[in-house]
Amino acid sequence: MSIPEGLIYRLLATPTQVEGNHQNAVWRGLVGPVRGNETGVPMFIKHLLTQQALATELACGIAAQTFGLPVPDPALVICDVSDLSGMGGRPVGAELICFGSRMQFEDPVFGRQRGHDASAEEFVWARICGTPTGATGAAWDELVANRDRHTENVVYDGVKWWLLDHELALEPLAQVMARFADAVVHQEIIDYRAPENRLANQMLTRRPADHGLRSQPRRFAAGVKRLAVTMEQMRNWSTGDSRIDPILQLAEIIVRSIHARLPALALHLDARIGARDAKSLWNS
Repeated sequence: MSIPEGLIYRLLATPTQVEGNHQNAVWRGLVGPVRGNETGVPMFIKHLLTQQALATELACGIAAQTFGLPVPDPALVICDVSDLSGMGGRPVGAELICFGSRMQFEDPVFGRQRGHDASAEEFVWARICGTPTGATGAAWDELVANRDRHTENVVYDGVKWWLLDHELALEPLAQVMARFADAVVHQEIIDYRAPENRLANQMLTRRPADHGLRSQPRRFAAGVKRLAVTMEQMRNWSTGDSRIDPILQLAEIIVRSIHARLPALALHLDARIGARDAKSLWNS
């Protein structure tokens, strides 16, 4: 089965490198789909070092779409290395497969208020925790065991908040996912909890009486069937490109892992809330 339109793109022109404290090189540029008629799609393009990281970003974006979460549309982007500033030393004509995330433009007023001083984190946390995305995002990070949520990977576009960057989701389980069918491994994937959930901790601190985390599993349960359909479709995705197909295969396994973890989401959130309450009592 061929892949859906809007999943594989090619970089159209030299992009602009994004400044900031990024773990990986990030650019802003225009891409065009390998299949389909859409042209000039603005995307953030991120260079990731492993197929696993690419697959994780792709899988989380695909799964998030099925739940209707504010995570930008994901893609793989074929890039000519010579177009990527800061990526010198590669042979002329060499190509990289990068991760693409459809660009969400930050509200300019918010961007000026965010600033870059010591109060920026407090500003962002206070605002996102006052919206429905606070609880939903915290539950999502629990579901995908994402320990890397911080104030630089959330964006407010003037209407809603967007959750970015999921390459470290389910990180310690990367080496066992290939054996997903193994019963022991399957249970290990279900049981794993990230060492921290920063957005959940912020919600529990700022809104202890009405954080809304316990109601989130019902919201995610509404998307279980859609996710099951998606992962069955992914099983047959193929491009014939040996650089891309292994990433798609890994992404399918990761989506299956997310699906397997859904029934345990309520338990994981209860454990997170209980651990926070116990810590509060200990420190009181």
